[in-house]
Amino acid sequence: MDNTPRSTWRVNGFRLEMYHLGRYTTDGHAVVGYRFYDRNVLIFDGDDFYPKVGINPVGPEAQAALLEFLALSPAEVGEAFFDSYTPKQYRWATSKRGAALRAIVFAR
Repeated sequence: MDNTPRSTWRVNGFRLEMYHLGRYTTDGHAVVGYRFYDRNVLIFDGDDFYPKVGINPVGPEAQAALLEFLALSPAEVGEAFFDSYTPKQYRWATSKRGAALRAIVFAR
């Protein structure tokens, strides 16, 4: 897998790197990998993002969609959503830094 970032978003110590994996789902969605850092600490790392068909899979619209997902809090989606999070990810999602990302993302 070539996971060299194809796009990078940076704001206030947050960094999202996205890379197209060169694969598509059966319904035409690009398969995109990503890494999300807060102050150079890796918080999320995955290869399971499937942006909307017809957009640049690592462009600004895809970045915004992934950031909205990563910025979710228990108040917005309920505690059960976070069952698969690691303790580190959950602490981050419920921290002031998680709230700071939500303020940036949802202010767009």
